[in-house]
Amino acid sequence: GGLAAALALDKAGFEVHVFEQTAKPTEVGAGINLLPGGVKVLHDLGLEEALKSIGPGGGAGVQTSELVYCAPKGTVILREPRGRAAGLETPQYSIHRGWLHSMLLREVERRLGTSRLHCAHRFVRLEQSAGGVAAFFSVP
Repeated sequence: GGLAAALALDKAGFEVHVFEQTAKPTEVGAGINLLPGGVKVLHDLGLEEALKSIGPGGGAGVQTSELVYCAPKGTVILREPRGRAAGLETPQYSIHRGWLHSMLLREVERRLGTSRLHCAHRFVRLEQSAGGVAAFFSVP
């Protein structure tokens, strides 16, 4: 999403500003699985320890080692290894979406500073010219 993109652009040397529509980001969502490709991106951004940490600022991700599908009476239909258990270099994580978002938000605030995080800014339109692109937002 946007927060991970902001961290990647910052790492590449760009001056990044994040514009968020919501007035105050909150922990919403349900459990999700981060596949190894996505986890590798987070590791490359320096978030490996934060992703699996249960302390302040952590995402409390749990390494997923197996996927199992069962019939209504419990008969195993499919069982297959995941992440490192499947021989991959990068793990797969199960994590609450809200915790992941909060972890990324804290990291954006730490690296970019709170002055470059603009909440309550709803994107309205953009204008492109030979000189560049201008984005316009509505602010309550």
